[in-house]
Amino acid sequence: MGSEGVGTGVAPVISKIQKLLILEVVRIQLLISTNKTNPNTKKKINQVEAFNEVFFWGLLILLLKSRL
Repeated sequence: MGSEGVGTGVAPVISKIQKLLILEVVRIQLLISTNKTNPNTKKKINQVEAFNEVFFWGLLILLLKSRL
């Protein structure tokens, strides 16, 4: 009862996460290019930190997709 439909429920979630990640990448790049501060932390955007975060989530999504 619990395992049916697990694969069908995960794919749309990953797709949604991917779309949000793309939006976040665009937002970070805009903040970097305009040299603005991150509204969430009130700090200047660090390009290396931003890249690392996006890279981490991208890897996580690829791993999840490969498991489906």
